[in-house]
Amino acid sequence: MSDLEANTVPIEYLEGYSDLAAFKSSDAHFSVWRRFDQLGAQNMLYYEAEVQQLEFELRELDDKDKETIRTGNEKEKNYIDARARSWKVLTMQVDWQDARAMKRMDLITRLRVAMKEYEKALLRRNRITSLGKPDRNSFLAFKNWLRTREPLRDTGHHRHLLNDEDDFCCANASEAPDRLTGLIQRHLGYYIRQHKPIPQSWGEGHLYYYPAERIAWIVAILSVLILTILLIVAIVVLYFVKPKGARLGIVAGFTVMFAASVGLLTNARKAEIFGSTAAYSAVLVVFVSVSN
Repeated sequence: MSDLEANTVPIEYLEGYSDLAAFKSSDAHFSVWRRFDQLGAQNMLYYEAEVQQLEFELRELDDKDKETIRTGNEKEKNYIDARARSWKVLTMQVDWQDARAMKRMDLITRLRVAMKEYEKALLRRNRITSLGKPDRNSFLAFKNWLRTREPLRDTGHHRHLLNDEDDFCCANASEAPDRLTGLIQRHLGYYIRQHKPIPQSWGEGHLYYYPAERIAWIVAILSVLILTILLIVAIVVLYFVKPKGARLGIVAGFTVMFAASVGLLTNARKAEIFGSTAAYSAVLVVFVSVSN
């Protein structure tokens, strides 16, 4: 950091929405928002009820037309049947001011609007619910900052909603960090923290940011070291141990350790764990057969 940057005093924001917006935009992990799961579900139910009501009215009109076709005279039957089979005839009867045709056209028009709004809301709701949850440490920092600062007076009585972490999402949420990354963040995050100029009112010294790229490099190096050590140590042990029974036991033991390390320290899926473990054990088996 240059002397000019070091001597720069961070701006103090206007307390309220400006202060809260600055905090949320200070780091991607602080872009935390409520999903309003219960309210969203209730809203979708209203959309659904509106469409269902139109569906009921349309089916009721269909039943009346079917009854007319079944019991009416030949002229009425042909008139209704033609409307049921042809959009052109339906529009013509609407132009003739036929009451039942006009009612059907009105229902169709309202149904189009209601269905469009329902489907748009459903797709939007699906996108919102698919947003990832905020990182636990970041959410804890966000919650503590919000409760300490209390920037918004008109929502202060809703602070208890912060306890419902499942109702929050992160607009910039990435894939959930693996266990090794989580361990480094929890236990070494303070020592590799990234300094950012923040307003003193935010609590200088009590708030620090994780350097994502730095942590990713550390995780990559540690992962390579762990897997390399497991492979080299296994080969060295197998080189000095001669009995076949002991060698098979060593292969099995190191294979279990390899699978456990991949499963516990990474976010690898089951198929990926099986594939990497099979490749690891195959290397050991080939070494045993060649050395024999």
